[in-house]
Amino acid sequence: FSMMSTILLVFCAFSFAGALTLTGSLTIIINRLLTVIHSVGQLIAATIGTTILVTGATSDGKLALLVPAELYQDAYRRMGLDTKNLSRTIEDAGTVIEPLIPWTAAGVYMATTLGVSTLDLLPWAVQCYSAIFFALIYGFTGFGIAKTQPAPQMAK
Repeated sequence: FSMMSTILLVFCAFSFAGALTLTGSLTIIINRLLTVIHSVGQLIAATIGTTILVTGATSDGKLALLVPAELYQDAYRRMGLDTKNLSRTIEDAGTVIEPLIPWTAAGVYMATTLGVSTLDLLPWAVQCYSAIFFALIYGFTGFGIAKTQPAPQMAK
């Protein structure tokens, strides 16, 4: 019984993500967003934003790892980026940020376990939010970005 609210939250998150996937609404949004992205830094910033948005909207960090990875993998390949950059960026914006969002499963767990509200924890969770800054620095400077051969674009 003590974990029922968290389990119910995760179940609702997966149901919501399933509805978004089946309707194709996330794919449409991402495809429109990708039309204005022209640099590695912009792509990484968009990945960070999407991952945080999915985490907040679905209240579950596991979905924030899966959904953006599926949506952005082709864009990373087209820009000649190794997909480990995508993996690292999603990790930087998903897993470590989830405990800082009060309505997520990790946020509820951390607040309940520590007995400290999420906003009170925020100033002390430097490692959580600093990962985003480093990901942006890497993206815009090119430092630590693994490259591959760009994937050929298919005609539409």
